[in-house]
Amino acid sequence: MSATTAIRRFAPFALLGIVLGCAMLIVVVVVGSGFRAELRDNVRDLNGHLLVRPLESPLRDYEAVAARIAKIPGVIVAAPILDGQALASSPFYASVLVRGIRGADLVKLGSIANSVKQGTLEGFDEARGVAVGRRLAESFSLRVGDSITLVSPRGVVTPMGTTARVKAYKITAIFEIGMSEYESSIIYMPLEESQAYFNRSGDVTAIEVFIDKPDSLDRYRGLVSEATRQPVFVEDWRQRNSFTAVQDERPPR
Repeated sequence: MSATTAIRRFAPFALLGIVLGCAMLIVVVVVGSGFRAELRDNVRDLNGHLLVRPLESPLRDYEAVAARIAKIPGVIVAAPILDGQALASSPFYASVLVRGIRGADLVKLGSIANSVKQGTLEGFDEARGVAVGRRLAESFSLRVGDSITLVSPRGVVTPMGTTARVKAYKITAIFEIGMSEYESSIIYMPLEESQAYFNRSGDVTAIEVFIDKPDSLDRYRGLVSEATRQPVFVEDWRQRNSFTAVQDERPPR
């Protein structure tokens, strides 16, 4: 067989290989871009778009501040929160982030409220229980109605020093959002209960703000800061979660 004949015979196969290779590359890029966009949206919806932290003094007038922020056109939720670290025990141990939040605000967070698989968020404040992720519940073999014990180093101050605070809470809801690190490490607790548990004198650590146009962060940052009427630090979700998806942000048209 001559060289010319061989080239003619195998050229279609070579061309097919190139086409398939390009197709696979396009598929990988598209799938990767879609996954990154989905991850960005999930992180953004879970953490809030803007976070308002106090600077010079504790944020005790958080209800009035949150109410003023909520009146800004385009603000969906302005939720006072109290974050604290604790150990969850039942009977295993795991480090968790306890997030105190008002029940009325929690039900407005679609990423959580629409993902409850067991139990309910109705009467969240009055129930004085906690909502946990599916991964955490499974690792501890817990169901709605079971109790989970939380251990915090910020306990009662005694003449012998500070003792750890240990308290059991009934699980009122289990949510599943499709992100294992959140489902296994975040526990939602009624705000007033979290203030008592972490010995906070009527203040919160921050106010989480959700807006209808997350791509317009710079415009809302100034409005939110002005509405607080006090020295604050306003941080957006991109600063709190630095990953390559940040580069996908597009300015509004």
